[in-house]
Amino acid sequence: MPMRKILLGADGSEHSKHAARYAVDLAKAFGSKILIVSAYRGHTIVTDDPAHQYTMKEMRRRAKHRQAWYQELLDKNEIPWESHILDGPAAEAIADVAKRRDTDIIIIGSRGRSNLVGMILGSTANALMHIADCPVLAIRLKHRLPSDK
Repeated sequence: MPMRKILLGADGSEHSKHAARYAVDLAKAFGSKILIVSAYRGHTIVTDDPAHQYTMKEMRRRAKHRQAWYQELLDKNEIPWESHILDGPAAEAIADVAKRRDTDIIIIGSRGRSNLVGMILGSTANALMHIADCPVLAIRLKHRLPSDK
């Protein structure tokens, strides 16, 4: 199965960064492009309130700042990439970009919580497995990369 496009969920966590390293290995093996997707939970409303405008700008700025680490990793490994920063719940935003951009696989970091805890607290990886149109690969920190052996 070809993997032309790999979508990487990028939230800045250690789990996500570990998944990014895994995505790099896959991208090298398949000659893939990686779509870096970050979502922030703003409220898309139209308002002239300067405080709201500042908050939205700040949330977007932080998401862009978090993506810099992933972009550097991909540049260092000579992997082509594109960046997407979206407003909204992460799982829905990631699934939407994956569908619109015809992504072959989604790679996302996972804390590896049990189903019960995941259902109560919510889990982006768990939600994606139910709503994404393509395969979802959830990588836990305990998973070893080929380069770790």
